[in-house]
Amino acid sequence: MQINRVGRNAALLFVVTYMGSLSFAQDDDIEVIKPKRPLSSQMEEVVVTARKRSESLQEIPLAVTPFTMEQMERRAFSGVEDIAASTPGFSYEGFSTSGTNGNAVIRGLAQQFTTARIQNVAFFIDGIYMQRQSMLNMGLIDMQRVEVVKGPQNALYGRNAFAGALNYVTSRPTAEPSGYVSQTAGSHDRYDLRASYTGPIFSDRLLGKVSYGYTTYDGHHRNDHTQADTDTSGPSTTDRLGGWEDQSWAAAFTYDVTPDIAAHLGVYHVEIERETQPSYQLSGIGAREFGLWEQDDLNCIQGEGTQFTATGPQDFTANTAYCGELTAYAAESADRSYGPTALVMDPRSWGAVAETDLVTLAFDWTLNDNMTLSYLFGWTDHNSTSTGGPGGEDPELGSSLEMGTLISDHVQVNAFSSRPNSEIESFSHELRLDWQITDRIGVRVGGYFSTVDDHQWTLLFLSPVCSSGQFTDAEGDVIGSAENCEVPLGGAQSPIVTDRSITSLSFVTPYDMGYRQHATNRAEDTSFSDSVEAAFVSVDIDITDTLSTSIEARYTHERTEVTRHTDSFGIAYGEKVDYSILLDRVFGIPDGSDCTDPTTGINDGTTMCSSIVEERDDADFYIVTPRAIVEWKPSDSHMLYLSAANGVKAGGFNNAVDPEQQVYDIEENWTYELGSKNKFFDDRLTLNLSLYQINWEGLQGGVSPSIVGLSTSDVIINVGEATSVGAESEIVARLTDNFTIDIGLSYNDPKYEDGVKYSPAVTKFQCDKTDICADDGEVGGNQLARTSKIQVNSGFTYNMMFDSGWMVSTRYDFTYQTKQYVTPLNLAWVPDRIISNASINILDPNDMWEFNLWGKNIFDEDKAANAFYIGVFNQYLVSKIAGPSYGFQVKYNM
Repeated sequence: MQINRVGRNAALLFVVTYMGSLSFAQDDDIEVIKPKRPLSSQMEEVVVTARKRSESLQEIPLAVTPFTMEQMERRAFSGVEDIAASTPGFSYEGFSTSGTNGNAVIRGLAQQFTTARIQNVAFFIDGIYMQRQSMLNMGLIDMQRVEVVKGPQNALYGRNAFAGALNYVTSRPTAEPSGYVSQTAGSHDRYDLRASYTGPIFSDRLLGKVSYGYTTYDGHHRNDHTQADTDTSGPSTTDRLGGWEDQSWAAAFTYDVTPDIAAHLGVYHVEIERETQPSYQLSGIGAREFGLWEQDDLNCIQGEGTQFTATGPQDFTANTAYCGELTAYAAESADRSYGPTALVMDPRSWGAVAETDLVTLAFDWTLNDNMTLSYLFGWTDHNSTSTGGPGGEDPELGSSLEMGTLISDHVQVNAFSSRPNSEIESFSHELRLDWQITDRIGVRVGGYFSTVDDHQWTLLFLSPVCSSGQFTDAEGDVIGSAENCEVPLGGAQSPIVTDRSITSLSFVTPYDMGYRQHATNRAEDTSFSDSVEAAFVSVDIDITDTLSTSIEARYTHERTEVTRHTDSFGIAYGEKVDYSILLDRVFGIPDGSDCTDPTTGINDGTTMCSSIVEERDDADFYIVTPRAIVEWKPSDSHMLYLSAANGVKAGGFNNAVDPEQQVYDIEENWTYELGSKNKFFDDRLTLNLSLYQINWEGLQGGVSPSIVGLSTSDVIINVGEATSVGAESEIVARLTDNFTIDIGLSYNDPKYEDGVKYSPAVTKFQCDKTDICADDGEVGGNQLARTSKIQVNSGFTYNMMFDSGWMVSTRYDFTYQTKQYVTPLNLAWVPDRIISNASINILDPNDMWEFNLWGKNIFDEDKAANAFYIGVFNQYLVSKIAGPSYGFQVKYNM
């Protein structure tokens, strides 16, 4: 543990243990009344107007933490990671894929399957649902604010807001002409350019806004690969690790059709190209069974395996699990050819390449003083790809694939599994009526309809090894070359085809992987078609002047259809692939006999057929999600509330061989929350506290498929029940006119209930051979994977006003979170961490020029940040914390 760094903040942590959480209300229209230059010791007022009456944020019994554009700029936020680090009870990890498999966690309700197409936390942009993980981090260009909503939001937001929601709210056009141009230069070639302008078009009835943003960064950690500087055409991870090149543009228009009808159109386009994060692989018995990696990187549970070779099955023993704290560097845990603090990544890999288009159209019609009719249309179009890995356990050595009966028939490759690649298009419509019936009764009623076409697949890259040629294989032949590094993944034939020897001509299964699957055939190619129909109603009643209640309910019918195009070998439904020594796929496919074993898809080594048992399937899910809230306000400065909310996430389908693993059901939770919001000392102190209990049923977990192949993905099943009990607290105190402290603390204890069985404990970890885990996979009482029990975030802000009119604002903040387990077995974990950031902002007397100097992870916390487990290979893919970075921003406001 970082005792010294905790010591630096000992006084702060002492206060935190007493203080409470700032739980903000959520809605689509939050107006932050905040002077640019704080002049008093009172806290700035935050007003909520979306319920058609102005209300202090402190008076709303919903938990939301908002961040304004000004706050995010001054603290150099660049993504969801920064927002999560500043929000008690919310965490986010982008993993090695730089967000393609991003995982957002609220109050311990962690997604148990990181590549699932539906997440536990719903993301929205201007009220439009963004379904894919690769759409989560849209960048923070031209955002008015971002809101983190805690607790189930299905009753209000609808689809799959199971644990909470995150809302991006873009800036709307204004009648007063204004704009800005901003540039940032920073460490390791960081450069940002942002520009925006808004104002009336021809008249005050039509307002417009355009904005553009561009950001590039070489990365926060060195790549110790000898060919790291290779400039590969197309997406790649050149030079350093964790860099990016993103751009975004947006246009928005607001038109007052009549004095009572207003229309708003928003058009947004985002492109991201992000490098692989600093990461490494530790592999065990499963990788050896496939012949990919002979070394045993793991350290516990010795199991028994069988490697099928050309000369017959070979039994061996090797470890199945890693136990203990995962390290920041591979060589600290396993034997590698490089140094103990080196990270070696194939420069041809990439973390995330994605493109997103979004169109929103909204109408608001004021029917009378008490009634408003609103319509919202949304269209999204998105595609993304990723390789998301280092290219092997030791990329310059490569992975070994057996091609025949001789030692020389082993072929070295850099292996990448690109998943999930996705294409998605969605349309949505929402119609809502808000009616203030009396001074004490308000009603909201509406309907929602959406269609989603979602297509995903896996690509396997078995590419020539990228290296400087410093290593040789068992035959003395040089492994790889620098020339290989210049050819992008998929740009050259696999060595399995080009390096084939005479003795390996009949060894057809690896040949099939090298010829058909290498960067060509889409494996696990699957299409989903979703249609969602919903009706919702909410009633707000002021029972007395101090006591009120809110009752909400949503009825949803979700229909999901699936088409399984190819299996994990890339073989289409009903397709058969036949081979012979002299006649194979290179020359054509002859007619062949039926596969004798449709379960495995393999006959006698010369015939393969599709393992898809059912090409098409569909399911209907009927869901009712209520929420009830009672609140008591004894005074303007104090409020107590009690709520019960139901969160539901729909079920779906797997592209699995085993019929028992092809369908999974809905999961749901009930969250019970008791909260208190308070202001003291003439509003100079805000002190809030919330306590909650969550009961989670039908938990959707990721497990290894019962029948596996080299390209097989884990599948989702309902594994049982879990609970999470916790508390959140936060304090915001303006101690003087110039000095403000904000402190947040979250404690939650998410556990699996008795009876939850983690099947990989039996099939992959071989827990029957040890006493450190239950041999039947029982994990009841264990902490949920990828959750921290304690999170702390705190900031100190000091503003200095000079007689000349200049203002200088300085801020130091830090975040702390405890360790996170990698799997439900609680054997391996990523350690606790403390990350510190600082910034200095200078504003000129006319509020035209702003200068911002910032630093992130300024004390260089150097640990593993996250990890996920790939059951097929008994493999851990570990990423480390982003290293220190610094920047200087200059902004001109017009």
